[in-house]
Amino acid sequence: MAQVGLDDLHFAILTVDSKDELTYEAPEPMVGAINTTINPAVNTQELYADDQLWESVSALGKIDVEVETADLPLGIRAKILGNELKEGVLIEKATDVPPHVALGFKSLKSNGKYRYI
Repeated sequence: MAQVGLDDLHFAILTVDSKDELTYEAPEPMVGAINTTINPAVNTQELYADDQLWESVSALGKIDVEVETADLPLGIRAKILGNELKEGVLIEKATDVPPHVALGFKSLKSNGKYRYI
C-alpha cells in the first residue's frame, strides 16, 4: 500500500544505552511534519565457492533519516542538535554533539489504515 500522509511525529532523546539498560526521555511532539525519508544501509558479505554463491550474510547498518517540517522551534532544534538555548537565542558551537534520537510517527496508507513507524 502506498503511504499518503505523515502525522504525530515525535522524538525522544536517548539517555542511557548500556548492556543492561536502554532509556529515553519522554517522547515530545515535533509539530508541522511535512515529509520524512528513511534510507537504511544494508551491509552484505558474499562468499563464492565452486563457481556459485556459497554463503551470504546481511546486516543492517546505519539508518539515515531526513525530516521536513513546516517550522522547527528553537527549543526542539537545540535538543536534537545538541545546541544551547539561552534567553531565546540559539547558540551553536563547533563542539556541539547531537544526542542519539528516536523518532516515531504514523503514516496514512492508501487503504485508509495507518502504518506506525
